[in-house]
Amino acid sequence: IGAALLGVAEDLRSFYADQRGDFRLANMAKQVQDQLKLREELQRKSSIALRQESEHQGVQEAQMMQAMEFNSAWSQNMTEFERQAREIEDQCRQKHAEEFAEFQTKLQAKASRTYKFSRELLLMRKSVDTLAKQGRYNEAHKLKAKAQKLEEWERMKLDNEQEMTLAAKELQLKQQQQMQLEALQRRIARGREEHKEHWLQGAQRLMQSHKNMLSDLKTKQALENTRAEVAVKLDIAASRATAAKERSRTHFADTGPRVDCGPRRKKVGA
Repeated sequence: IGAALLGVAEDLRSFYADQRGDFRLANMAKQVQDQLKLREELQRKSSIALRQESEHQGVQEAQMMQAMEFNSAWSQNMTEFERQAREIEDQCRQKHAEEFAEFQTKLQAKASRTYKFSRELLLMRKSVDTLAKQGRYNEAHKLKAKAQKLEEWERMKLDNEQEMTLAAKELQLKQQQQMQLEALQRRIARGREEHKEHWLQGAQRLMQSHKNMLSDLKTKQALENTRAEVAVKLDIAASRATAAKERSRTHFADTGPRVDCGPRRKKVGA
């Protein structure tokens, strides 16, 4: 429509200037043509700006969806990693518990229940027998009581030593298992940090890709805007030429302007 109006204004200007010689009306037609041309250029530029803004928003929305999908995928990846890490750690603890129970059973089976008493106690028992044979029962009774107390004390001492030995062995196994568990936890922690680092690196690459894409889009649009002035004028000229051809095809060009142009000037000698 704009190109058609420009064509009409151009026909009016040409008619008044070339055929009627009415330059006042020709100038008015030219002013209308200039206004129509300016409005058409502004509309074309506004259309370009709207299209560029829509294109920019479309790219940003696509990038946002891509970032959401990226983070969702990595979040699921980390969730799966933590699940597997807990499973491996639980299996390790269960294995250690079974090993410790089996170790205690073996220790209890190997534990000696015979007592190796001191030479002093053995001599006291022998002396008790000797005194009894000699009929010295009172002395034998006193020495036997003393020997029984010493035996109780030595039994208790030997029991404590055996328990301490078993406890030391159990503690040694516990420490070994704890070291194994801590080594496993360190490996899991390193794996966790590596996953997070890969996530961060991927996010940084994605952000840089998005920045480059937006930068390229801005550069392209800036170049388009730089060329828009000439492109719009050429586009309008091409549209006017097309409209002129259409009018020529329909014989519209041969039709005079449907305006009151005033009385025609009579030729001299008519």
